[in-house]
Amino acid sequence: MRQRGSNDASATRALAVYDSIPADIVPSPKLRAALAGLTGTFAQGAIDSFLTNENCTGQPARTIAFQPPPGNENLVARVTYHASGARVVSVNPFAEGERIEHLMPILAHEAIHCDKDDGLVEEVAATAFDGFLYLQLVAADPELANSRARVARELNIDAVAMINSGQRYPESFGVLKSPGVETVLPLTSITAASFADLVVASYPQITQTGSAPEPVAQAYADMLAEASGFKRGDPFDIRYLDELISRATDGGVLAAAIIAFELTPHGPR
Repeated sequence: MRQRGSNDASATRALAVYDSIPADIVPSPKLRAALAGLTGTFAQGAIDSFLTNENCTGQPARTIAFQPPPGNENLVARVTYHASGARVVSVNPFAEGERIEHLMPILAHEAIHCDKDDGLVEEVAATAFDGFLYLQLVAADPELANSRARVARELNIDAVAMINSGQRYPESFGVLKSPGVETVLPLTSITAASFADLVVASYPQITQTGSAPEPVAQAYADMLAEASGFKRGDPFDIRYLDELISRATDGGVLAAAIIAFELTPHGPR
């Protein structure tokens, strides 16, 4: 946290959060550290959503653990539900060796999924928020981009796609197609023209587009809007999300991320 520029008060709060996380809900010290690490970020709302009854289920998560995601053991993580209605967050055991900073975006993403109404716009927004968080972490510690572990690779792909997207402000992070960009991942076989297209292609099993509002996604959006001086809006409105992410992008973070991923401009944007 100090490497990310957090002050002593934030670090102290994060340590207190770590100590308060029940080990019977989050058995892994690494996952507890990743959840506590969200303190002071725009995604800190994930902590209370998982650990209190302030969520759509009316109860804390039943379990957040390294275990095979039910129904699809190739997923990085998945939210399912206990018989009581409480959420169960399964983080694939292959992620156990990842750095804490690679787990933080995964938990921030899964916290958005509370109800069982999961459409494509929800996945685009959840992935956009986890990608935006990851880019802040990479800017603070460029070594994160050098990991070749699976979760890191997937986060890196999404991060590059976010850098190469942005309709409202092309020279910023974004989710919609930037003018002049044919593919968000040049020199690969991937044909997606934008971050949003890339995410949608990753969820062929989801057939519905829309989603009911998710308070955690709204909380993330509200924090970013307030910090960037932008209006409050619906994070599941992809045009709003594109502009919000772009406006919330810090120029120094953008420059650091471009360097970390060794990107160079390629033709007009």
